[in-house]
Amino acid sequence: MQALLEDRFQLRQHRETREVPVYIMTVARGGPKLPPTKEGSCIHVDPSDLSQAEPPLGARVCAFSTRARTETIDAIEVFGVTIEVFAKLLHPGGRPVVNQTGLTGAYDIHLDQAPDPPSSPSDSGASDPSGLSFIAQLRSELGLQLTPGKGPREFLVIDRIARPSSN
Repeated sequence: MQALLEDRFQLRQHRETREVPVYIMTVARGGPKLPPTKEGSCIHVDPSDLSQAEPPLGARVCAFSTRARTETIDAIEVFGVTIEVFAKLLHPGGRPVVNQTGLTGAYDIHLDQAPDPPSSPSDSGASDPSGLSFIAQLRSELGLQLTPGKGPREFLVIDRIARPSSN
């Protein structure tokens, strides 16, 4: 696909790493409160292996997050996930999370929180754009602390692109 884009659109691109605002995830005072993955709580699926059978309908897939929303609760659930992968699923306030916990192993994580109230046309975004209530919940329920900081983030930079050439 990349060769096609380079040929037809004269696409020239590169990747670069920049320092951006992030949250640094560490273990909070008092230690982690993470439940280890229970045997059989989820099915391991290798996304690079297309020959494997599709998991049964309704089966929990390891490291795949699900979100459910009701009028009173927003639930995030993920089974068999490493903290490295869990950190990549989080973006409170739009910031990426960098794992510096040193924790290894897999965990089953479930978080319930009150959903944001409906926004009015005058609102410029969510009621808690910084994600502070979520950050406090991570600390109290999971023993994980998020601290604002600077960290690396990779970007795809398009140097050149043109209208497609004729066939």
